[in-house]
Amino acid sequence: MVSASMVGNILSKLVIGTLSDRIGPMRACTLMILVNGGALLALALLPVQTPYAFLAAAFFYGTVYSVGAVGIPLVTRRLFGAEQYASVYSVLTVLTSVGSASSLTIIGLVFDLTGTYRAAIWGGLAFDCINLCLLAALNFILKKKKGNLS
Repeated sequence: MVSASMVGNILSKLVIGTLSDRIGPMRACTLMILVNGGALLALALLPVQTPYAFLAAAFFYGTVYSVGAVGIPLVTRRLFGAEQYASVYSVLTVLTSVGSASSLTIIGLVFDLTGTYRAAIWGGLAFDCINLCLLAALNFILKKKKGNLS
């Protein structure tokens, strides 16, 4: 499953870059988060007897890595422009690194306490929902900033 996830990781980084060029970084990130959410739902709800479905879900779970590696820099540049990019992105990098490092510890702790990854999967899905809301808010701010809203 880890190998399938890492293949999804590599391919989705190429896909999000292409999508960002075509539909914009906000929509590309939204799509990748939705794909990841679907994969998490599949991992949470699939019966244990479906190994190939688990591999497919793990592959699509790997799309989440594209958001951090490619999506966040593109969204940051889109929101703050080239002038403020370096100062804003450096802070975001620290925050996302702390979040990534602590999430691995929390996932391990949740498994140790419950004996299953199910709660961690649902927690990941909750974070996908939070991230979608944050992207929607950022998109609203960007449109308002550019005068597209009254």
